[in-house]
Amino acid sequence: ALAASAAEAEGQTDLAIDYGRRAVEINPFVPDSQVRLATLLIRTGQRDEAQTRCGKLLQLDPFNVPGRQALIDVLLRQGKIAEARSEFDVVRRLQPLDLPQRERWFLKKMKEQ
Repeated sequence: ALAASAAEAEGQTDLAIDYGRRAVEINPFVPDSQVRLATLLIRTGQRDEAQTRCGKLLQLDPFNVPGRQALIDVLLRQGKIAEARSEFDVVRRLQPLDLPQRERWFLKKMKEQ
């Protein structure tokens, strides 16, 4: 995970993704690594893999709000608005402490569609 972060900081996104994949393969039970990898995949247009990764993370930890937010981002970029809204309803029910910020993020993303 540290190697992925370092590569990302250096602007080496492909290398960061490779390191991220390895980190997740070694230990799929680290949510931060899963979310970081999904975010990199989203940024590079690898939406199908990002969606799959988010789905696997949420199977392990259905209460993981950052993972669910990454999934929402993928769904919006794929034009799956109804699914994204449904997932954001789950975020609301989870009531994270930063819910107002997440609601602003969601509204901004919806306007971009």
